[in-house]
Amino acid sequence: MRISYFLVMSLIVLSLSACENIGKKPKSGRDTSLTILTYGLPGPRDLRNAEEITANRWGISYKSVAGCIVSQSLRDSVKEHNSDVYERIEKKFGKNWRSKFETNVNSELIIVNRITTFLNKENTNIKKRLELEKESNGLHYTIRPMKNDTIYEALATGWGEINGKSEYVMYYKYAVNIKTSSVKMVSDTVRRLY
Repeated sequence: MRISYFLVMSLIVLSLSACENIGKKPKSGRDTSLTILTYGLPGPRDLRNAEEITANRWGISYKSVAGCIVSQSLRDSVKEHNSDVYERIEKKFGKNWRSKFETNVNSELIIVNRITTFLNKENTNIKKRLELEKESNGLHYTIRPMKNDTIYEALATGWGEINGKSEYVMYYKYAVNIKTSSVKMVSDTVRRLY
């Protein structure tokens, strides 16, 4: 009980201190980045993947600043920061940027889902998924375009053990060609991701 209380309090302090400078302008002048701040539970993995791909292509990034427990002060700071970012995005991409962005996300989501279908048919992923499910874990994919719009890198990830320590790891790396519907394993070396 005492450890749980200490852990919860530590997480709250870390969350608040990490978010202390949100909304403040850097000393060198106005923040000109296109970084959208987020908080709360993340959405579905495939949708997040499609949003990240689209945002990366547009020069936009996301930064999570808190989980589910968010103070009003943090909400206000995030709102103020994002309002400035949305103005910069509008200047760069036009008034209907949200509609264009959403259209791009939906197109990318179709590709992400198609790649996921390919990956789910790979024997190595089927075996790894079954192994992880026995431990109440899952196999997940992180997908991103490589050199062009036809070849994507896909990482098969999940919780695993490295040197006796539980880590979030990459089990396999693939190159997926969406024109030829081919999947090529690039690496099966287990490595820590974060």
